[in-house]
Amino acid sequence: MSNFMNTSSSSSSNYGTNGGVLELTLKETLAVIKPSEEDVTARTRVIDELKAIVNQSALQYSSLRGAAVNPFGSYICNLYTRWGDLDISIQIQDPLRRSTALKHLREAVTRRNTFRITKFIPNARILLLVVESNNHNNITCDISIDNYAGVFKSIFLGWEWAKSEGINNSRNGTFTSYALSLLVIFHFQTCEPPVLPPLKELHTGEIVAEGRFHSCDLQDLRNQMTANVEKFKRERLTNTSSLSELFVSFFQKFSAIEMAKDNYFCTYTWKWEQSRGGFLSLLERSKLHIEDPFARLQNAARGVYDTRKISEAFQKTYSMLISASGRDRFSLITNLVRPEIRSQIITRG
Repeated sequence: MSNFMNTSSSSSSNYGTNGGVLELTLKETLAVIKPSEEDVTARTRVIDELKAIVNQSALQYSSLRGAAVNPFGSYICNLYTRWGDLDISIQIQDPLRRSTALKHLREAVTRRNTFRITKFIPNARILLLVVESNNHNNITCDISIDNYAGVFKSIFLGWEWAKSEGINNSRNGTFTSYALSLLVIFHFQTCEPPVLPPLKELHTGEIVAEGRFHSCDLQDLRNQMTANVEKFKRERLTNTSSLSELFVSFFQKFSAIEMAKDNYFCTYTWKWEQSRGGFLSLLERSKLHIEDPFARLQNAARGVYDTRKISEAFQKTYSMLISASGRDRFSLITNLVRPEIRSQIITRG
């Protein structure tokens, strides 16, 4: 169990002089994937156009009266990449009419020339309408109805590295971006000293009860969570690790992730715990267990079955980072990012 707990990120600086090159390369990568002003403006306009469609449609469809358009996910906290989708939740007045509201929204979008519909899923746990903008960089929007789960998961970020390694794809038995992001949060929580608090300290009220998300004032929730983060920062020692030290210690910590099948990672309590009977009995086919902090009996990694591939990716990357290759900018770029982004980073040098 100790392999996954209280890793000192600064202790990972034993990769010698690699730190300076890695630090620079990571910052170059972030500069390339960070949205430009044009990207930011395009997303703002797409959201405004969706709001206009919903507001105008409310005159015709009672299911959309009083509906609110809430962006969530990486966009809301400025953690999205230039190529990221927009996640939108339409919060409606009557939760019993979610499917009807989505169908009415599809009809309204069809009558406009601003979007084209690429997917429509009206009968699922998360109702989904996927549209693509015709006017603003072909931005894709995943539109759901009353997706409080998505709204509350807004702080999480998928990793460019995972995409480059082919382990950020639930279809091939590896991570969803959400599961991977929970693992990143767990890493920050278990550094020494911790970078993030247990998620239970960010919100003192109850978000989920009996498997359902409570409707609440999202701005009040954000204010409360922000205040609790500031309290955590005041009351605990500051982690002074560099970006590269945190990065290397992440791979060091999870290189043995394949051995974690009988335990689960819990960001709610920031512990790596023995699997509970009820928790595992529902998830016995899963090979990796990452507790969903917003629905604690659910496994956010329930679709993961290729833990060997994941573990090998962590081990390979960690070995590269602490080897001579970790001192070479070109080698770092080649190993850490996807081919379509590599050339943009290399030319910056």
